[in-house]
Amino acid sequence: MDTNPLNNLPWSPKEIIQAIPALAIGITATCFVLGLLIVNLRLAKFGIYSSEFMRSEYILAGAAFVFLVAVTRIGFKYGFSDVEKVSLLWKEKKYFRAAAQISIGMFTGFMASSFALLTIPGNNFDLVGWDFLCSIFILYFMGGIFNASYMRVTRLIQDAKSGSIVNNSIRVSRVHGLLVSIPFALLFIASYAYITYPHISSALGGGHKLPVVLTPTARGLEVSKSLALPIQNNQTMVGPIQVLTESEKELVVLIPDALTGKWHTVRLNRELFDAVQTTSPNR
Repeated sequence: MDTNPLNNLPWSPKEIIQAIPALAIGITATCFVLGLLIVNLRLAKFGIYSSEFMRSEYILAGAAFVFLVAVTRIGFKYGFSDVEKVSLLWKEKKYFRAAAQISIGMFTGFMASSFALLTIPGNNFDLVGWDFLCSIFILYFMGGIFNASYMRVTRLIQDAKSGSIVNNSIRVSRVHGLLVSIPFALLFIASYAYITYPHISSALGGGHKLPVVLTPTARGLEVSKSLALPIQNNQTMVGPIQVLTESEKELVVLIPDALTGKWHTVRLNRELFDAVQTTSPNR
């Protein structure tokens, strides 16, 4: 954001300082809403939902998503540095130069997505796997949607602020473009929740949690046996098991079905266990 959308002039130091509080609130609220969607879409895949509304996990998950999309958006910005030039080249039937400019934009956006994913520590992506490739395209198109939406909103704000007379069809076209982008944005957010989010470390706003080992109480051991949880030979430890989500009162774990091999969820009351120990990555 090189210029102030209210006046289309470079930001002055005073304007930057004045905008910091509103910007901080706006970014936090955006991260919270996005994180709320991402986390609960991920949980919905297993037929559950979060019972707690106020969770810092939402802000962290949203922040990770915003970071990834922002890095991708930068790639688009420098790749498609002059969209109007591409359009003009196409109208002038200079198809090769227009296609070259489009290819450069696509390549930089693609590389920005790859860089953003690979710079996140603790990710468990298979670099030649479908999830990694799909994640690149999700961020790639989400960055494009964000870039186009930002440009439309900026122009609408500038028109309203300056009071300039703009062709009504142009204004309607910009609003229509924003409305059309909403379902596509939701589609890619859902795709991110299902495909990308599970591969990012939970410490950095993702859904990838290390397996845990539980120390059960006497009652907890009985419950664990009845649920066919993996119990170690010493009968004092349960696990390792994969945690899907957790709160102060419960753990939701993923257990493979003995017959089908499909994962299903089990809610465990924390009072049934004296300790929850995270396993090391090399364990």
